[in-house]
Amino acid sequence: MSLQEHAETLRGEGFKTLAEVALQKAGQATLGQLALEVYGGGLHGRFESPRLAVNVAGVGFDNPLIVGAGWDKYGRALRGLYHLGFAGVEVGTVTPRPQPGNSKPRLWTVDRRHSVGLNRMGFNSPGKEVVKENLEAVWPLEFHVGVNVGRNKDVDNAQAAEAHAEVIAALGKYASYITLGISSPNTPGLRELQSPQYLEHLLVSAREAMRFPVPLFVKIDGDRPDKEIVAGAALLAELGYDGVVAINTSTNESWKAKYGARWAQEPGGLSGADPDYRDRATEVVRMIYRESGEHLAIMGVGGISTAEHALDKLCAGASALQIVTAIRSSWGRVAGQINRELDQRLEAAGIANIQQIVGSRALSGSRASGNW
Repeated sequence: MSLQEHAETLRGEGFKTLAEVALQKAGQATLGQLALEVYGGGLHGRFESPRLAVNVAGVGFDNPLIVGAGWDKYGRALRGLYHLGFAGVEVGTVTPRPQPGNSKPRLWTVDRRHSVGLNRMGFNSPGKEVVKENLEAVWPLEFHVGVNVGRNKDVDNAQAAEAHAEVIAALGKYASYITLGISSPNTPGLRELQSPQYLEHLLVSAREAMRFPVPLFVKIDGDRPDKEIVAGAALLAELGYDGVVAINTSTNESWKAKYGARWAQEPGGLSGADPDYRDRATEVVRMIYRESGEHLAIMGVGGISTAEHALDKLCAGASALQIVTAIRSSWGRVAGQINRELDQRLEAAGIANIQQIVGSRALSGSRASGNW
């Protein structure tokens, strides 16, 4: 590994690992939790307001911000992330058996602000048993946890439904909702699971494995043509899924190339504050809401680091939002910053609850600036 690659890896995966461990330790003690609340939310601590409460497929969150899958794969930093201001955490992706993921380096920050990431992690996971032990150690929690489940890379797609069901059976007790992680670009053949030939079997196996009835989401990618995305969402609604998480990282080479020719050819998915990626994620939310919003709840993901970004996705049709990359680029303060500004803007506009703006700009396609 070159010196440059080593430095880029430290800024990416190395920083995330250190931060995760620090959050784990701080979240275990009352004093540490209070320190995190002051750090993330200011002198008054964790920010809460009834204007920010949302209901997503029957699950109530005290604000719309959730830590997306990929940040806490072990389920060991849950309390720390909550005390930074998030309403919940989606753990994972969790695979049935432990696997190391792709070889390093595999996660980079590609812009000077460290707000755009590129990764090919490849479902590095400690496996369901380790995550189960970690969740059991902190159970019960005063906030909601989602579990993102996936198959090991040596499992054929024909057996993927059983692999997902294995993880759900082990961890479903701790989950307020389940997400099928079938859209990462970093496991060969994985995105094929979004096709009609697999979705019904995945649904049936997941439902049978659930000890408790919780909402079932599918995380989708935005690299497919619009028609396929709309048709896929309609099929999910028809089959009885509860919602979608939109979108996963993108393999778009022209977006990667903006940060240097090297990155265009680097395998993996782009995420974070790239404006093209962010706009595509918002447009996918808008398309799904227009066509299937009455039947599918939407969690919006992609490029959210400010209240303006959050409002764009909410007004496009997202009922909740997931954040990953901006946790690093904001040094953990992003949830407190966004929630406080959202509440201020809602109050100024005379809006009693944030759910009133969900989908308000889905038909016009305009941004959320100004009054709603």
